Amino acid sequence: MKVVLVNTPIVDKPRYDFKYNEYLMMPLGILSVATTLKKNGHDVKIIDAYVERLTVDAMVKRIFAETPDMVGVGVLTSSYPMAHKLILKIAANKKNNSPLIVVGGPHATLLPEKLAQELPIDFLIRGEAEYPLTKLAAAIENVDDFSQIPGIYFRKDGTVRRGPENECLQDLNALPPLDYSLLNMGLYRAPLQWSHPSRTYNIMTTRGCPFDCPYCANKELRKGVSSHSIERIHQEIETLISRYDCRRIIIYDSVFPANRKKGFEFLRMMIESGFNRGVNWFFQTRVELLDEELVALARKAGCSRISLGIESGDSDILRSINKTFSPDEAVRVSKMIHKYGICASANFMFGHIGDTSETMKYTSRLSRAMDLDEATFYLLTPFPGTKTLELAKETHEVLSHDWDDYLKSGKFSDQKVAFVPQGLSAKQLLSMRRSAFLRFYLRPKIIWRDFVRMGPYHFSLKYLLKISVFFYDILRHLLHKEGLGHEGGVG
Repeated sequence: MKVVLVNTPIVDKPRYDFKYNEYLMMPLGILSVATTLKKNGHDVKIIDAYVERLTVDAMVKRIFAETPDMVGVGVLTSSYPMAHKLILKIAANKKNNSPLIVVGGPHATLLPEKLAQELPIDFLIRGEAEYPLTKLAAAIENVDDFSQIPGIYFRKDGTVRRGPENECLQDLNALPPLDYSLLNMGLYRAPLQWSHPSRTYNIMTTRGCPFDCPYCANKELRKGVSSHSIERIHQEIETLISRYDCRRIIIYDSVFPANRKKGFEFLRMMIESGFNRGVNWFFQTRVELLDEELVALARKAGCSRISLGIESGDSDILRSINKTFSPDEAVRVSKMIHKYGICASANFMFGHIGDTSETMKYTSRLSRAMDLDEATFYLLTPFPGTKTLELAKETHEVLSHDWDDYLKSGKFSDQKVAFVPQGLSAKQLLSMRRSAFLRFYLRPKIIWRDFVRMGPYHFSLKYLLKISVFFYDILRHLLHKEGLGHEGGVG
């Protein structure tokens, strides 16, 4: 069977600086599904429309040029508006009920009944799709019954039917090694400010997350944590280095290390294999998981950056979102990271349930009190499947029902507000985030660190780009405000 899998973009018109200011990462979930299909004899193509910046019309043209029997569309909540448009156009151009349309991904997993009812699709797969989609392709080819395939949703006699529950994969090593030839590897890169940006690739050592942050849907998407073997991870990194001249690796786990013992196995493997001499890498984690032993060994293993999920500078808010560290501990850990010569970055959020003008000021101050090289400021978005969403419904906070507002870019100029907690306004949230950005980045210490790390050439390129984007966004905002025009989307 000929299958095309599509990584859907978030907006139809990306920002012009998209290629240089974003992490353009491989769609590992789609790649794993495509690899499994290919191993089972199917002809598979991946269209990474997100990274290629394809419009809906361009995606439809590419899809039908492949004359597939089946199109699989991966859907995030933030990409759902674009996926919806894409699916409508595919359905409108079908001939003899071909190609069949299948949707999957986090948004489909969290809202399967809703999507199956409102989209003109043939099938939906809830949960990890490697085996269900492979079984579905075989069943269709052989005209077999597909109703008992785990995770499947389909229409029959005007109603949505479903198969058995799709259990989470426990043995990730049973999946075939990722076939990177299915991707255009030249598309993937880090932002301009990092060394070897065009030789940056992402890997996952685990699936799932052991923590229970109320604003995250991980617990609904996957029960438990499964890990790749250290041998499997070694094989992936070796392939990326030997075939694609990889110089930088992003560990794209929900949190690393999800298991301390396995985390240390990874660090020792990086050292013993010699990968640490030619590749630098970074990971995202929680304050509670870091200590001197782990950070010191990570530096020896080639780690160049650690990203912390801080989220708030207020102790009460931290407790309410299941963070067990204090603001003072966040400051201590950031200084410890720098002590070992590793860059430190952190994520913060404004608009938690219970946030006030004062607590948001604490968050902004904490970002400057920590020893950070980079900070990103988001607005809390109560995504489907999260406890935050259920609580927001109960307390009657201002909650958007327009999926276009559920972008999670964290960009300075982003005007999307999906959620406003009681006692605050959308204007206050946007103003606080803009202020936090400016107060963090317009400090001589941050500018000087960028200059030293990047060198004069890349430093000049980065700041010229940022200045041009800044004024571009101001102009766009003013035009929109005056009703003179509007360019949709944020990058």
